[in-house]
Amino acid sequence: MGYELRNGYLFLIIFPFVFSITYILSFISEDGLNIISFNTILWLSLYFISNFICNVSVLKQRKEEIRFYFLLTKPYYLVFAKIIINFFYIYISLLFLAILNYNIFFANNALSFLLFSLIFSLGISIINTFSAYLAVFTDNSYVISGISNLPMIIPFLLITMKISEQILINPNVFFFREIFYFGLIVFALLFLVSFFMDYIWRE
Repeated sequence: MGYELRNGYLFLIIFPFVFSITYILSFISEDGLNIISFNTILWLSLYFISNFICNVSVLKQRKEEIRFYFLLTKPYYLVFAKIIINFFYIYISLLFLAILNYNIFFANNALSFLLFSLIFSLGISIINTFSAYLAVFTDNSYVISGISNLPMIIPFLLITMKISEQILINPNVFFFREIFYFGLIVFALLFLVSFFMDYIWRE
């Protein structure tokens, strides 16, 4: 993880994406788009950023290097380490985006958004990191990674959009129950990844 943090070039790649999304969100909010369209564009954009982060973090490594790491430790330890570092990159990117759009995200419901975005960042990191490791030894690894995460990412994004829409529509309400259930879903994903990673790697 220390090696990954020292290689901070990912931030240099991510920030232009964040600035682009900021411009788009500012433009569509001034244009008077409804909350559903705004919400959809926001989370789909964040999905593509997180997918890029996780793919670069995992697939940029040489296959021999990954095999060597897997010989040194259990596969799910390595995957967990990547999940944590990718979560860090995703959450920082999301917070930076929120700060640039302070009047939309933090003006009325800052606590709900902070907790929700924290859980979202962990969940999206789990899904994209796991799918990247599934594809790491295939020929078209970037394509396979994008396809293999669809069964998990589609329902995850639908739930994300549904809860965040409520947060944006009701700025003075703290959605503890919804955020708590969302957290349970993310920890269930983490359990599934830890359960299946050893088996998949052996196969």
